[in-house]
Amino acid sequence: MAWTRNAVGDYSSTLIGAFPASKTFLMANAGSTVNGWGGIGVLVVSKRISDNVISVIVADAALSGQDNEMIGASIEIIVFP
Repeated sequence: MAWTRNAVGDYSSTLIGAFPASKTFLMANAGSTVNGWGGIGVLVVSKRISDNVISVIVADAALSGQDNEMIGASIEIIVFP
Protein backbone atom coordinates (compact mmCIF):
# COMPACT_ATOMS: atom_id res chain seq x y z
CA MET A 1 0.00 0.00 0.00
CA ALA A 2 1.44 3.38 -0.99
CA TRP A 3 0.51 6.58 0.91
CA THR A 4 0.54 9.97 -0.80
CA ARG A 5 0.29 13.47 0.67
CA ASN A 6 -2.01 15.28 -1.78
CA ALA A 7 -2.12 18.59 0.11
CA VAL A 8 -1.88 19.86 3.69
CA GLY A 9 -3.88 17.37 5.79
CA ASP A 10 -5.01 15.37 2.74
CA TYR A 11 -3.64 11.84 2.34
CA SER A 12 -4.57 8.91 0.15
CA SER A 13 -3.48 5.31 -0.09
CA THR A 14 -3.53 3.25 -3.24
CA LEU A 15 -3.59 -0.52 -3.64
CA ILE A 16 -5.19 -1.96 -6.77
CA GLY A 17 -8.48 -3.75 -6.04
CA ALA A 18 -7.93 -3.75 -2.27
CA PHE A 19 -10.97 -1.74 -1.09
CA PRO A 20 -14.19 -3.24 -2.52
CA ALA A 21 -17.49 -1.43 -2.01
CA SER A 22 -19.59 -2.55 0.98
CA LYS A 23 -16.67 -4.60 2.31
CA THR A 24 -14.17 -1.95 3.44
CA PHE A 25 -14.21 -0.49 6.96
CA LEU A 26 -11.96 2.45 7.89
CA MET A 27 -11.27 4.03 11.23
CA ALA A 28 -8.71 6.71 12.08
CA ASN A 29 -8.11 8.76 15.20
CA ALA A 30 -6.13 11.89 16.04
CA GLY A 31 -3.44 10.87 18.47
CA SER A 32 -1.32 14.01 18.26
CA THR A 33 0.18 15.96 21.11
CA VAL A 34 1.54 18.65 18.75
CA ASN A 35 1.02 22.14 20.19
CA GLY A 36 -0.45 20.54 23.31
CA TRP A 37 -3.69 19.69 21.48
CA GLY A 38 -3.69 16.03 22.39
CA GLY A 39 -5.98 15.49 19.42
CA ILE A 40 -8.66 17.83 20.83
CA GLY A 41 -10.16 19.99 18.11
CA VAL A 42 -8.72 17.81 15.37
CA LEU A 43 -11.10 16.31 12.82
CA VAL A 44 -10.05 13.10 11.07
CA VAL A 45 -12.20 11.79 8.23
CA SER A 46 -11.40 8.51 6.52
CA LYS A 47 -13.31 7.15 3.55
CA ARG A 48 -13.17 4.75 0.66
CA ILE A 49 -12.79 6.62 -2.64
CA SER A 50 -12.76 3.61 -4.99
CA ASP A 51 -11.77 -0.05 -5.12
CA ASN A 52 -8.18 1.21 -5.39
CA VAL A 53 -8.01 4.28 -3.14
CA ILE A 54 -8.81 5.31 0.43
CA SER A 55 -8.52 8.83 1.83
CA VAL A 56 -7.70 10.36 5.21
CA ILE A 57 -8.36 14.08 5.77
CA VAL A 58 -7.02 15.86 8.88
CA ALA A 59 -8.30 19.33 9.79
CA ASP A 60 -8.47 21.70 12.74
CA ALA A 61 -11.63 23.17 14.28
CA ALA A 62 -11.74 25.81 11.51
CA LEU A 63 -11.62 22.97 8.92
CA SER A 64 -8.15 23.99 7.73
CA GLY A 65 -6.02 21.05 6.62
CA GLN A 66 -3.37 20.07 9.18
CA ASP A 67 -0.15 18.09 8.97
CA ASN A 68 1.59 16.55 12.01
CA GLU A 69 -1.66 16.04 13.92
CA MET A 70 -1.70 12.25 13.61
CA ILE A 71 1.55 11.58 15.47
CA GLY A 72 0.82 8.51 17.57
CA ALA A 73 -2.53 8.00 15.83
CA SER A 74 -3.97 4.75 14.50
CA ILE A 75 -5.50 3.95 11.14
CA GLU A 76 -7.41 0.69 10.91
CA ILE A 77 -8.46 -0.77 7.57
CA ILE A 78 -10.58 -3.91 7.53
CA VAL A 79 -11.70 -5.58 4.31
CA PHE A 80 -14.37 -8.20 4.84
CA PRO A 81 -14.54 -11.30 2.61
